[in-house]
Amino acid sequence: MIGYVLGTYKESKKITIKHDPIPAVNWPAMTMRFTRVADTKADDIKPGDKVAFTFVQQGNISVLRDIHISK
Repeated sequence: MIGYVLGTYKESKKITIKHDPIPAVNWPAMTMRFTRVADTKADDIKPGDKVAFTFVQQGNISVLRDIHISK
């Protein structure tokens, strides 16, 4: 997935991303807050960055599996 970072919250390990539709789960384009796991390399990511990311759904929590700045 490709999206744009709107906010990063290091204390709560959350990242808000505005992303395109996700057909695999029938979601339209939207803005969501994702939880990042400790090994996700996201410390250099800041609001305004274009990112490529993958995630898994764990109940009602969207957990980032991978995220990096996209060109």
